[in-house]
Amino acid sequence: MKAYPLYLGLVILVCLSFSACNTLPVIQDPMGYLKVKLSLTKDRQLQYNLTNRQGDTLIYPSNLGVRVNQMDLGAHIDKIQLKEKHAAADYMDYLFMLQQDDFQFELQIRVYGDAMAYRYRLSQPSDVRISGELSSWTFPQKSRVWYFERNSDWKLKSYAGLWMSTSVDSLSIVSTEGPIQGKPLVVETSRGEYISVSEAALYDYSGMRLKALGNRQVSVNFTEKQFSVNGSIHTPWRVTFYAKNLNGLIQMKNVLYDLNPKPNASLFADTAYIKPGRSVWSWWSKDAGYMSWQNEIKFIDYADQLTFEYVLLDEGWEKWPNKWQMLANYCRLARLKHIGVWVWKHSDEVRDPIAMNAFLDSVQHAVAVGVKVDFMNSEAKELIDFEKGFLEACAKRKLMVDLHGCQVPTGEARRFPNEMTREGVRGMELNTMGEPLPAWHNTALPFTRMIVGHADYTPMSFSKPGRTTWAHQLATAYMYDSPIMVMAENPGFILKNDSLRVVIPFIKEMPVTWDSTWVMPESKIGRLAVMIRKKGKVYYAVVLNGMNRKQKWQFKPLFLADNEVYLANELLDKPGSGRGVILRKESINKDVVIPFDLEPNGGLVVKIEKEINN
Repeated sequence: MKAYPLYLGLVILVCLSFSACNTLPVIQDPMGYLKVKLSLTKDRQLQYNLTNRQGDTLIYPSNLGVRVNQMDLGAHIDKIQLKEKHAAADYMDYLFMLQQDDFQFELQIRVYGDAMAYRYRLSQPSDVRISGELSSWTFPQKSRVWYFERNSDWKLKSYAGLWMSTSVDSLSIVSTEGPIQGKPLVVETSRGEYISVSEAALYDYSGMRLKALGNRQVSVNFTEKQFSVNGSIHTPWRVTFYAKNLNGLIQMKNVLYDLNPKPNASLFADTAYIKPGRSVWSWWSKDAGYMSWQNEIKFIDYADQLTFEYVLLDEGWEKWPNKWQMLANYCRLARLKHIGVWVWKHSDEVRDPIAMNAFLDSVQHAVAVGVKVDFMNSEAKELIDFEKGFLEACAKRKLMVDLHGCQVPTGEARRFPNEMTREGVRGMELNTMGEPLPAWHNTALPFTRMIVGHADYTPMSFSKPGRTTWAHQLATAYMYDSPIMVMAENPGFILKNDSLRVVIPFIKEMPVTWDSTWVMPESKIGRLAVMIRKKGKVYYAVVLNGMNRKQKWQFKPLFLADNEVYLANELLDKPGSGRGVILRKESINKDVVIPFDLEPNGGLVVKIEKEINN
């Protein structure tokens, strides 16, 4: 999201009819980086196209409209009026009144310097039935598109596919399950630029899927054939993001966040309970004593030894005798070591509001800090309503939330800052299910799934890394965003393994939120991911090799201050081992060039801080 130096604070009210005109107004951001043009076909179908400042077409003419009560609004427009135009610091907002036969509705378009978003606004006195949208995108020729594969129905429900690419013309036939794809889609153009499509502010509506139509087109698709909404609803935003490079592409989540409403001032008057951190987790390794009292007490000790803030009790804790009393005791023992407790819950058991409130009251009474709610496995409106209600109910009790078995985020964490993370990703749990994640998937994630927001990937598996290396596993935790980072690996394996001793300081001090991040230009989706991240005064260079061969990478820390000496702690793979790491230390300045030979499917984490003179 491009930033502009001036807040214009201007609202212009105009009412212009274009029903008799051949041209409609050009819509653009304050600086003219992106332009949207509305048009009508000869059949009066409403369409738009999107171009950049250089005149390159990013989205070719594509339909607009929504199917309400079996009427295709947008398919035969009789009248368009520009009703409002609002200028803000970093976007322009346009509101059009549209009339089709006797039905009036509104189209709101917001244009940033790197994105355009639109939504439909209805004003009906009673509920209406939504049975589809005409909303579509037509991508440039000779482009490639990144999508997550879905060779089973479950993967579309839970967004749990591997990320891969195909030509944009093949998207309709590439999946064995049919032409429906999840979000986001990331298109790489023949010019080496990027266009991504997703949605923002998904509330009171069904989640957007994307149906590939062939001829470079995709259109909005829903889980249900139809669903009811309030007659005065604002639909979610349909978002098109544009970036000239990967460093720009990772900014998409900022636009999705901005398009969401602000948090309710009363509901979130006190946010002191919302604390990012790291959590240990016994489910992934499932020791012989899994979910026994003694085993879970051991995980409190592990969290303490690693200086983690949390412990997560996953499926099985409710089988404890007198579970609520035992949970209260467990939370009390954890608090003695300044550790908070999260608990897991199957969503089926709290769909009923009475059951939900009773469960959350008990969690609050036990003084747990958060709930991981699981297995929604759908973005049908019924489940979207459940997620919203669950976030609200938890906020009333000052509980944080981890949504698992669900769709990707659409910026909800702005409205509900107690949402700390959500899954919607093929993550590390697959390594313990006999389907280890390939390095190319991990290396694609920062520029595909992660561009729309936090992900409960549960990083770091040293005992079951698949074909990746230990340094690769550590680097995923440093590269992926999740304000609650749940570590997959059994901490005992780390703490008792001499070969991992040099990794422990990196795990103990690992940030989960960052002050700044930028992508290095040598990055390539699925092949090489290189990020520089900063927390406080400390920099980290984080690298993932997605190739099953060695790659050479040169570290040029030009971002460092002039005339300053820094200490670089370099955690890298032991050559040829896969399951070994070495720690190398050296003094550097901004002018050095450090060559690295990245191991096949490997990784690298370099911590850089000012050297302290003895």
